[in-house]
Parts: sequence; C-alpha cells; structure tokens
Amino acid sequence: KDGQKISKSLGNVVIPSELIDDYGLDATRYFLLSEVPFGGDGDFSRTAMLAACNGFLANAVGNLCQRCCSMIGKNLKGSTPALSDLTADDTALLDSAHALADSMRPHMD
Repeated sequence: KDGQKISKSLGNVVIPSELIDDYGLDATRYFLLSEVPFGGDGDFSRTAMLAACNGFLANAVGNLCQRCCSMIGKNLKGSTPALSDLTADDTALLDSAHALADSMRPHMD
C-alpha cells in the first residue's frame, strides 16, 4: 500500500469491503483486475485507484460519447429524432438518467 508492503503490524491493511463501500463494486473490481498483476505483488493507493478509474472514464466513455456524436452528425444530419410514445421501460430509464447527476454530485471533488 502506497509503496509499502501491506502488514497488519504496520496497520496499512486494505479492506476490500471498505473499498466497495467507498467506490462501488465495479470500480474496485476494475482497479484490482487492471492494475494488480495476477499472482504477483501490486501497489495500492486510493490515489492510484481514483486515477485509474477516472482515466478509464475519460478515455473509454469520452471515446464512446465522441463516436455517438459523430454517428448522429453523419447519419442523422446532426439531430436526434424527437421523442415519441415512450414505454414504461423508456420512462424508467430516462428518470434514472435524470436523477444520476444529483446522486453522483456528493461523490465528486
């Protein structure tokens, strides 16, 4: 942890359930599987975890957004079709998406 060997006597043990509580299961799983070599020692710090997850979001999700916008520009003349008859699933998805920003805001710097 933070360049030191993890040890109970040093008191620098990383408790995975605390990481999951703080960052969520997906972010914890992503970091551990992408940054810690299988069967080997890895270095852990919360700063490195945040940097890896934020880097993934900036690169992968940013790339996805850019590709979607490019496809809209190329195939739909720069405009998405107007909303029409929404199903209950459509409404639930849109409500969830609209609530996401407010639910995430307390977790941002």
